[in-house]
Amino acid sequence: MVLGKNLTLSQGENSVSLQNQGEINGNVNIGISLSEITNLFEELFSAKLPSLIADAKSESYKAIADFALKFHEKLNSTVNDAIGNSIDEKMEKKFASSEVQSLISEMVNQVGTKNDISLNEVLVNLLMDKLSSNNDYLINQAISYLKYLNKDQVFFLCFIEHLRNVPSVSVQYNGEQFDSDIFSVYQLIRDKITTLELQADLLQKAEDFYKIYINDMSKFFISNISSPVDIDLLALNNMVFSDKSYTMSILQLFGNGLGINDYKAESIKIDFPDFIKFIEFMKIDVSELDELIKPLTPFGKCIVKNCNIKIN
Repeated sequence: MVLGKNLTLSQGENSVSLQNQGEINGNVNIGISLSEITNLFEELFSAKLPSLIADAKSESYKAIADFALKFHEKLNSTVNDAIGNSIDEKMEKKFASSEVQSLISEMVNQVGTKNDISLNEVLVNLLMDKLSSNNDYLINQAISYLKYLNKDQVFFLCFIEHLRNVPSVSVQYNGEQFDSDIFSVYQLIRDKITTLELQADLLQKAEDFYKIYINDMSKFFISNISSPVDIDLLALNNMVFSDKSYTMSILQLFGNGLGINDYKAESIKIDFPDFIKFIEFMKIDVSELDELIKPLTPFGKCIVKNCNIKIN
């Protein structure tokens, strides 16, 4: 192969050479020969291949065993809760069906391939959901999509769900009590409490409750997510909508949670410092919250529902 006016590249059986055909004569060997590459490969890899395969199998078996144990425990708890200590007839028939058996085979293959036990409980919960519900398509697809996700991505989906959750509160005063969601509680306090001092105290407690909720939630997820999540990849895997946004903005959400009509972006750092730490860790700017924190698809919601995350 002629590379230029005076240079030619030629390849022999076991070597590659660069020939100068100009004033300076001679061949220059570059790189290493094929035989040297073969020897190096065998030294670095082939000799260790049996042990590498054994290690991989060992990790796969451990992950599959963990999945099987979790499923067995979940199934046992279902039986213990049932009347007569037996599996529901409908569940039993479904478990024996070729569709479910094929799905279990797919799940075992997924677990063994990923060698990651962190999502085994989610898979087990999805399988139990499959056995006890009629929403087959949704659950089947959620299981299939899960093989493309890691723990960080799943936990970020849970973060979105918890962020958008409207927590309930119980208000106690003068021997009386009423329950409400956090969005409605401020008006109920104003309507029910006539004493201005007590009213102001309860309103402040409601605000403090919501601040603690958002900050504690943010601390939980920042301690359980190891690296920033590619949100575009979540959309590609049908976990979040790429072309939709929540009708209620983050500022409106926080404002409603604090009983403030015109909540400002600059207040987020004061009221929710741990939320700010989390989004900075996720490389999300405050100005991009509504563009990047997208609504979950039905498949994303199905996976989140089966995570069973509990935040103290």
